[in-house]
Amino acid sequence: MKHKLYRALSLLLAALLLSLPLASCGVFEEGLSALVTRATESYFSTSSPSSTSGESADEAAFRAFLDLVNYDKVEETEKVFRTYYIGEFREIEVCLPEVFDHILANYYYDRVTETEIATTVFINSYLAVLGDRYAYYYDPSSYGDYTEDISGEYSGIGVSVTLNAEGYADILTVFASSPAEEAGLLPGDLIVAVEGVDFAEIGYQEAINRVRGEVGTTVTLTIERDGVRRDYTVTRRKVTEETVDHKMLDGDIGYIRITSFDDRTYEQFVEAYEALAAGGAEAYVFDVRNNPGGTLTSVVAILEYILPNGDIVHMNYKDPRYDKTVTTIYDVSRVYMDGVDRVYYENHAITAPLTVLANGNTASAGELFTSSLMDYGVATVIGEVTYGKGVGQSSFYVDNDGSAVTVTIFRYDPPVSPNYDGVGITPDLAVSLSEEASRKNIYKLTLDEDAQLRAAIAHLTSANAQ
Repeated sequence: MKHKLYRALSLLLAALLLSLPLASCGVFEEGLSALVTRATESYFSTSSPSSTSGESADEAAFRAFLDLVNYDKVEETEKVFRTYYIGEFREIEVCLPEVFDHILANYYYDRVTETEIATTVFINSYLAVLGDRYAYYYDPSSYGDYTEDISGEYSGIGVSVTLNAEGYADILTVFASSPAEEAGLLPGDLIVAVEGVDFAEIGYQEAINRVRGEVGTTVTLTIERDGVRRDYTVTRRKVTEETVDHKMLDGDIGYIRITSFDDRTYEQFVEAYEALAAGGAEAYVFDVRNNPGGTLTSVVAILEYILPNGDIVHMNYKDPRYDKTVTTIYDVSRVYMDGVDRVYYENHAITAPLTVLANGNTASAGELFTSSLMDYGVATVIGEVTYGKGVGQSSFYVDNDGSAVTVTIFRYDPPVSPNYDGVGITPDLAVSLSEEASRKNIYKLTLDEDAQLRAAIAHLTSANAQ
C-alpha cells in the first residue's frame, strides 16, 4: 500500500547502487563530536536562535539533542557526498551554523530522546543545507521500507491509495487476488481508521505503517462506503504492487496507465500491451500523469521495448570517466535480468500511433519516458508542462546496521533534447483540465471530465483515419 503521488519524486535510481560503508578515517583531527561542541559554544555566543514559535531556544535542550547524535554516521554521509555528489559540496565544518539554524527552525529537538532520531534529524538538516533536495538519510528500519517499496513487493493488504481532503485514505485500486480483494474491499472505499484509531488523526505515514506488518498477521480497518462505516479484518501477506492498468477504449485504442516505475512495472507493462494488441488495439494512450518516477532499470527496460534501436538516455557523473550512453537495459543493470531470458527485454519498436498524457506531477522516470518517446517522434505528448527532474540518485550504506543515504550522483539527458531539470517538458499539444476537474482525483475522472484523455483519443482517431 503506497501513496505514489507525492512520496517518490526523488526516486530515479541508478540500479539502486549500494556501497559498503566507507572506511572511517576521521575527517577532523579533533573528532566531529568535539568540533560540534566547540561550534555550539560559538553559535550560542554570537546568535539568538529561536524556535518556530518565535520563543528563545532552550540551549540546554539543544545541547542534549546534539549529544545524542551518532557523528560517525554524519562523517560517513559527508564522505559519500564528497565522493559522488554532482552539486557543490560543502564540508560539515563550514555548514554547522546553518545546520543548527535548520534544526532549530524545523524540528522539535527538545523532545528527541533517541540516538537514531537525533542522527536522522541532524543528517537530514545537513543534506538540506547542502542543497540536494532529493537526498535523504534513512535509519535501518525506514531504509528497509524504502527498498521494499521500490521492489514492487511488500507485506500488506494489496491496495493503492491517495489522501482525500479530510486526510483519509481513498482506495484507488484493489490488487487482483490480494488480501484486500478477498476481504471485500473495493475501489472508492475510504479507510477512516486502523485498529480503531482515526487515520487522519495519526497521519498518513504512521497509518500506513500500522496497515503493513508481518505476513500472516491481521489488521482491522474501518471502511466507509456510501456513507456507512464497517470494520474489515484483513490478513497480511506478500503482495505485488500493480503499477500498470489497461483497458480498451472506443475506436480500437488501447489505454495503458503507468502510476510509477518499480521492479515489477516492466512485466506488467508487457502483459498490458500484449493483451491490448491481441484484443485488436490499433493505437495507444500511455498515461503517466501523476507518475512520480521510480527506478532507472524499469523505465529503460520499457523504453527499449517501445523504441527503435538507439540511444535511450545519456548519464553524466561527477567524474566524466563514468559518463555513458544507455542503449539497452544491459547498460544499466545485468542483475535486473537475472533468471530472465534476454529476449523478454529486446525491443519491439512499436509502430502503432502513440500518445503520452503528462502533467505537472509527471516527474523523473516519468519524464524520461515522455521525453524519449517525444525525441524519437513516435508519440505525441498531450497535457501540461511536467515537473522538471533531470537528475538521478543512488543509495549508499553509511553503517553496517543498514542505515543509508540517497544522493544525487548523475544528470541524465534524453536521447536528443536538452536536460529538463528545473524546466520540465513542454507537451506537443497543451491541454488543461477544467477547474472543476482539476480539483478531483485524476484517477477518478470520467471521460467527460478528462479533457486530456479526450484530446488523446481525438488525435489518435484522426491519425487512424489518415
